[in-house]
Amino acid sequence: MNERDSQSRPSIDGRVVVITGASRGLGKALAMRFADHGASLGLIARNKAKLSEVAGSLATPAVAMACDVTDKRQVDRAFQAIKNKLGSIDVVVANAGGQVAARRADELPIEKWREMIDLNLTGAYIAAQSAYSYLCKSDFRRLVFVSSSAAKSPASNMCAYAAAKAGMEGLVRALAVDWAPDGICVNALSAGLIENSGANSMPNIVTDQVVKRTLLKRAGKVREMTDAALFLAGAWSSYTTGHVLTVDGGFGLGW
Repeated sequence: MNERDSQSRPSIDGRVVVITGASRGLGKALAMRFADHGASLGLIARNKAKLSEVAGSLATPAVAMACDVTDKRQVDRAFQAIKNKLGSIDVVVANAGGQVAARRADELPIEKWREMIDLNLTGAYIAAQSAYSYLCKSDFRRLVFVSSSAAKSPASNMCAYAAAKAGMEGLVRALAVDWAPDGICVNALSAGLIENSGANSMPNIVTDQVVKRTLLKRAGKVREMTDAALFLAGAWSSYTTGHVLTVDGGFGLGW
């Protein structure tokens, strides 16, 4: 490979990337894309069977660790096992999350609120804490969160999800400040509606609202999201930290 070709690639070949929420949807797509670029994968999610299926489909080494991302002890054990089997951890993508309950704020039970905050925000924080000591030992050190355009421009019935993702984006900036002395680049991908991702559970009426409010009048393609994630996880982002990269077709700007 000549110098020009090497500069056109995200340079994660041979790196170890840990992805939470890797059993389906965008997490699965990220695992496949990173493997295509030569990364070894640590895959974390609750569903062991689906995780093993994803791991078995990859052309590079992969370790599947089933755990609850909101349980710090389980996540700690998963990271330790991944490091033991793959030798290091260079990149962590905190992707686990989702819209569990789509209801108006006045109708959302407090237990559902807490479930959404735990899954989307606390789970991301736990992944970051569990990853910290391993990233410090790497010479690469990338931490990427997967946020949502709902953090800034929520559709209806998304109060807990929007609050959690907005909190995540604040967390990105705070961790970028805390961990800059350690050389860790902390960023987020703010994803819009993704077509055929297998992760979208929004009712059709909400999906229609999102498309209507998107300048490009369509859902994003999975490849468009994984391209952005590759930038944040790769060598190109070596001078980028505390940034939220929005890839949503102009959601919130169109009517």
